[in-house]
Amino acid sequence: MTQAQIFSLEGHTDEVFFAAFSPNQKIIVSASGDKTVRLWNASTGIELNKFEGHTDRVTIALFSPDGKTIVSASEDNTVRLWSLTNNKELRKLEGHIGSIDAVCFTSDGKMIATAGEDRTVRLWNTATGKEIKKLEGNTDYVSFVMFSFDNETVVSSGQDCIIRLWNVKTGEIIRTFEGHTDAVWASVFSPDNKYIVSASDDHTISIWDVETGEELHLLEGHTDGVLFAAFSSDGKTIVSASRDQTVRLWDVSQLEEGFEN
Repeated sequence: MTQAQIFSLEGHTDEVFFAAFSPNQKIIVSASGDKTVRLWNASTGIELNKFEGHTDRVTIALFSPDGKTIVSASEDNTVRLWSLTNNKELRKLEGHIGSIDAVCFTSDGKMIATAGEDRTVRLWNTATGKEIKKLEGNTDYVSFVMFSFDNETVVSSGQDCIIRLWNVKTGEIIRTFEGHTDAVWASVFSPDNKYIVSASDDHTISIWDVETGEELHLLEGHTDGVLFAAFSSDGKTIVSASRDQTVRLWDVSQLEEGFEN
């Protein structure tokens, strides 16, 4: 088998939980159990910077849409914003009780959503760090949040097996998507915001109609829990990743009934 590895980014002293590219693909950010967030040159693999401040494991770190800020979440109950202009901590977002495992920006970068162990989804003003809304209704650990691409709604899912769609302005639940029989690790919008694809520990992937809440398709084939699923940028393909050690691609165009493409 041909080896495709370009290089190994080495420097963390504990598990690395997450890594992501900057919008221009030139920098990689990583989040680790060593309590640090690190930046790497994507072309050379050289470590560019190390952000320290979290007092427990860092579960996730992402770039803002403009690439000027990093948001990180931790088991220390905080979310932190880091400036790439001066390489310093901008602000600390406090309010969650327990570990925070999910975070995302709106497409314009003006708002952040976070979620985790305390069963809440919280919305924050990026510029001020102030909590805007606390969304309550989940009955167990929330492991995933994502804004729709028009920034009008946010979807959450987790260990209570239910996917919830929230109105960003009011903080109210618009609808729920029910059918999975185990934890839902991801619930991702299609590029046109019409559909959500979900990945569950029940070994299945579901495609849901955002407008009606109807489950349009159930994709079966994985032999263990599915940890992630997402649409391609053109909405024609779904990729899924599973505990069964496989990544699978699904052709949405083959799913005829109830699905527009």
